[in-house]
Amino acid sequence: MVNHRSDPMRNSKRSGFTLVELLAVIVILGITAGVIAPMAAGWWKAQSLQEHIDDLRTDWIKARTLAMDEGRPYRFQIQTQQNGHGYRIAPNEIAYWPEQSSGVNAPPTGDEEEQQGTVLEKTLPNNLQFEDAGDAVNLSTSNTEATWLFLPDGRAKLLDANGREHQQSIIVMLETISQRRRQLTMRALTAQSQITLSQQQQQQQQP
Repeated sequence: MVNHRSDPMRNSKRSGFTLVELLAVIVILGITAGVIAPMAAGWWKAQSLQEHIDDLRTDWIKARTLAMDEGRPYRFQIQTQQNGHGYRIAPNEIAYWPEQSSGVNAPPTGDEEEQQGTVLEKTLPNNLQFEDAGDAVNLSTSNTEATWLFLPDGRAKLLDANGREHQQSIIVMLETISQRRRQLTMRALTAQSQITLSQQQQQQQQP
């Protein structure tokens, strides 16, 4: 009669991984992580940039709506804040913009009986900042005389540092680590914005 009992010593030979196999797995995991981590970081930075662009466009819509509902202009200004770059939206009245009290684009005194206006202030993360657009208006942290006004009739007044009106104006937001940019173009007639290609992106697309 044949004895079918198994040999316990033979079955125990593959009860675990060898040191070489474990080292191979660790090396593969390390290589995979090294490939995926930069891709994930790049995706996160691009996503953060797009989210803040979307927030900015939403705040412009709010400014336009407030100007139409309240019957008074709302001012948009890029600012250098203590924690980095940011922007501010408030009624175009001296009480809300005391630092802009002089110059050709200085806000008027305003009506003391006017209802309290809405103030929107945002600070960008440290890796995001506004870049000089270099257009006719050149609304930027280095050009505090230029400004945008959202008017009660639904239009926008895009003013350069000399008080001249322009039909469109550009804002560029830069992600400083990856050097990614998003450019927005504001149209004066409709006070609506759209994402457009920056000069750098246009050059990259040229054959």
